[in-house]
Amino acid sequence: MKYFSCLTNALLALLFILGALSGVRAQTPFSPDPAPLKSAVVQANLANEVYLYFNNPSGDSLRLRWRLGEASIPQGWSAALCDYGYCYFGVPNSGTMSWVHDTIQPYLKLVVIPNIVPGSAWYWFRVFEVGQDENYQDIYFSLYMQGVTGTSAPEAANVVISPNPAVDYINIHSTFDQPVPARIYSTQGVMMQALTLQPAAQQIVFCHNWPPGVYYLQTAAFTRKIIVGQ
Repeated sequence: MKYFSCLTNALLALLFILGALSGVRAQTPFSPDPAPLKSAVVQANLANEVYLYFNNPSGDSLRLRWRLGEASIPQGWSAALCDYGYCYFGVPNSGTMSWVHDTIQPYLKLVVIPNIVPGSAWYWFRVFEVGQDENYQDIYFSLYMQGVTGTSAPEAANVVISPNPAVDYINIHSTFDQPVPARIYSTQGVMMQALTLQPAAQQIVFCHNWPPGVYYLQTAAFTRKIIVGQ
């Protein structure tokens, strides 16, 4: 009798665990395609469409929602957002896409009209699986007009980066007449450091623990490339 009682209790415990597990919804893997950072050159006086897709390698049903984390766009530009399911007026703070399955790729699409205003735009979105807030990806759009955001741009000329390539540290010397917010990102869209370029000042950014590769110093007006070596 005691044996059967223990066996019954074990079976009940097993059924309880299986029931609890059946109520836990597995996360569906998804990833930005081809990378979290989408850089694109936009043309003046055109409606430029810039896509960032998401892979669904499992082929399971997947529904994504998104939230705008940060946006920087020059005055005079206009932008609108489409996702897999809806196109919005402007760029709202959040939205939910339609269901996908198999090999269908959901996406976010920015439609940007820079008119004839030089400059660059920056958008950061966090994309979640619906019902699984811990399953998310951060993605970034870096958009700029050709010929106005490189080192020849007047704003970029106010910043000197040395050494470049760098190994242990980077000196960033600014000759701006006012503070300028800036961030340094990897090519995968990972923010390595946020800083403020102070007027007529020099700042040191330590990069000795960064993986070797290409990074970008990003402001609202321009983007500068930084190379970190061995």
